[in-house]
Amino acid sequence: MELDILSREHGTQDGREERTAVSQDDCEQFVSKNYRWNFGGVLVESSLYSFVSSLLSVYTVLAYYVGQLSDSRVLIGLVPAISVGGFFVPQLITAKRLRWAPRVRPYLLAGAALQRLGILGLLVLSAVQPVLAPEITLVLFFAVFIVYSGASGIYYPAYGSFVGKAIPQRKGMLLGTSYFLGGLLGLLGSSLLTYLLTNYDYPRDAQYAFGIAFLASLISFLVVLKWREPPCDREPRDSSWRSFFGNVRSLLKHHGNFRKYLLWRAFMTVGEMALPFYLTHAMSKFELSASHVGVFTLVLTISQVVMNPIWGWIGDRRGHLNVFVLASLFGAVGAILAAVTQSAAVFYVVFWGAGAMLSGMQLAGLNILYEFGIADETSTLIALSASVLSPLSCLVPILGGLVAQSVGYSAVFWIAGGAQAISTLGLALGVKNPVETVGQEGRGVARIT
Repeated sequence: MELDILSREHGTQDGREERTAVSQDDCEQFVSKNYRWNFGGVLVESSLYSFVSSLLSVYTVLAYYVGQLSDSRVLIGLVPAISVGGFFVPQLITAKRLRWAPRVRPYLLAGAALQRLGILGLLVLSAVQPVLAPEITLVLFFAVFIVYSGASGIYYPAYGSFVGKAIPQRKGMLLGTSYFLGGLLGLLGSSLLTYLLTNYDYPRDAQYAFGIAFLASLISFLVVLKWREPPCDREPRDSSWRSFFGNVRSLLKHHGNFRKYLLWRAFMTVGEMALPFYLTHAMSKFELSASHVGVFTLVLTISQVVMNPIWGWIGDRRGHLNVFVLASLFGAVGAILAAVTQSAAVFYVVFWGAGAMLSGMQLAGLNILYEFGIADETSTLIALSASVLSPLSCLVPILGGLVAQSVGYSAVFWIAGGAQAISTLGLALGVKNPVETVGQEGRGVARIT
């Protein structure tokens, strides 16, 4: 069997790169020779970027930053909307192109470079902000944030493709170890953030946070530059939108249980509308100091670090549908507590629940797709899930901002908590656990071309 690599000399008439043959043995030898190097490199980069993410938390740090510039709750809701939309929408385009691209490195480096450019933009903006009008600062912030979020959407599919080629074994160990080390570095970042917000006034606290995030991101970018991509690729597949939508129609037609899962998972996004408003509500209602931004970020991070292995244990033994059910329950309890509490201390529980929900959704979101038994079309399932969930995840925080602006935060929390409670029941009672039902439906139509 022969695999293909990008030719450095010629192109084809239809615009696709001409490929030259590389033997299977040569490809496997390259992967084996560079396996440990790439394993370590991916581990270091993933862990470092968890540190960066803790300093750029959408639900605490950036919500706080926007809240200092405007009291508009819609604008605060726009932060996670852009984050989710920027992450998911480019994935569809990038994943489509990667079906033909023999090398993922150009997409990998482009996405990584744009991410760092976005972080640099936040740093520069925070430095010049004192001489700008708040309205101009907000416009520039969202422009820079769109670049940063969109770059993440370019990077992620290329990252997944690289890991699939360069690290064919022990991906579970890689994921688990990177989550663990990333969690520890995330705790360090949250602790550092608490120190900065306690000892420096706004906007200097933001400048230092963005500056440290940028330096750490540069180190992780240098690591990405050293990754060694195998000079081999699987046989390319039809990358047309017609092929994609044909797969989608066939999958939805033949896999009723997946349709039900996708429906309730989509409804679960309504519960996410509360997340960007926990911080601003607690800060204003209880007149908390800026240092609580770091403290709540720390609680959010600790929750994810602790819950990740628990969710993994449940998913491995009981299936990842149960992870979604329990994560949704955590979200419901947290939102309802936020709506009724008269104590600032209860918000530690609220942020713990938010972290548990986010970590459960992150861990189970991809793994549950493997459990539906449609292995040949996992990439289509990922794209389908993204195309359904990302528009909803973009609109829900904005809707939450409109509700908060007109009715108040409590109404947002009650809506979110109610939606999460209904989602919990829908997933538990309306969807069959795919690890127990694979083979009972649709297995014969798994290969869809």
